[in-house]
Amino acid sequence: MDQSTNPLDNLDPNTEFDIFIDDKIINVPMSGFFVKRLQVLGDYIVSTKEPEEIIAIYDKMAEGKELTETFEINLETFITLMNQIDTSAKEQGATKKMKVSEIKDSIQDTSKLSS
Repeated sequence: MDQSTNPLDNLDPNTEFDIFIDDKIINVPMSGFFVKRLQVLGDYIVSTKEPEEIIAIYDKMAEGKELTETFEINLETFITLMNQIDTSAKEQGATKKMKVSEIKDSIQDTSKLSS
């Protein structure tokens, strides 16, 4: 298919799809284990760029500058998602305090997620 062609052009105009409503809040239940998988995904996403590039994007976001590159926009989307999950988890009592030594042990337990 030619990339300049809109795929919707080939569909019957009466075909219906479910489309997200912009101002509706979507509650998505997920386990802590799944959130850890998202954290591993975040680590992978960030590892595709040099640290200086990631810091520059974080600075751009913190300063409220317009994000124009696809990677910047995608990273901001992911960070926003993870921040919302973190906030919701804390509000729901789904987090716990752990010592650094315990966190290191739990990271080793989840290292199989990225392999």
